[in-house]
Amino acid sequence: MSGIMILKQNARQQIWGANFASAVQLILVGLMVSIGLRIMVNTTWLSSILIAAMVDRSVISMDMLWHMLIGGTASLLLLNVIRGIFTIGSVWGFVMWREQNQMPAQPYLTSLRFWQRDTIKDSVSLVGLRFILTFLGLLCFIVPGVLLHLAYSQATWLYAEDVQHQRPTRSAFYYLKTSRKLMVGHKLRFFGLQLSFIGWHILDIVTRGLSFVYTVPYYDATLAEFYLDLPKLPVDKRI
Repeated sequence: MSGIMILKQNARQQIWGANFASAVQLILVGLMVSIGLRIMVNTTWLSSILIAAMVDRSVISMDMLWHMLIGGTASLLLLNVIRGIFTIGSVWGFVMWREQNQMPAQPYLTSLRFWQRDTIKDSVSLVGLRFILTFLGLLCFIVPGVLLHLAYSQATWLYAEDVQHQRPTRSAFYYLKTSRKLMVGHKLRFFGLQLSFIGWHILDIVTRGLSFVYTVPYYDATLAEFYLDLPKLPVDKRI
């Protein structure tokens, strides 16, 4: 199995040079939608707080804080699901790109693959359930949530693989359980991969998102490299 630096090097080689335009097209629609929704949600949430403060200048009540917490969690769920479905398309586009040794003929359409009628319901269920379970784990002293995030990280790519090969798709729980089994012995390496992008995330903040055009395809291509590098479970032995 390849080290983190080799995976990232392979990802950089895949997206750079003449391939960069196609790499950007794979992530562009999802990135623009996600940024737009995040701005709308943050603006709406902040406006509700300011309006409440103007109406009642006293300390915000616990009931108001509770409603704000529920609204914030629902917004996170919505953003996670939307961004997650686009990410399935973009990352799997990079996977196919590597497997077939040629870039997708229509990157935009590839990124929208899991918004189609035959996949949208399963995609929403899988990404949404993963978020909910991970969020509940984070409420339990954070560590369980981190472990669940690592264990369930490959579920969407397992689902995408079944879609690509036109195999019958399974329940969201099936892909989450299979990902957990697949990640046994590999969670620490995936955690290290996530940590290796902290500098790039800081750059995104410093540049106010301008660097997204490079960091997002780089990150998604690296996720694809990680999945391809994992020892695969035979379909009949996944569970």
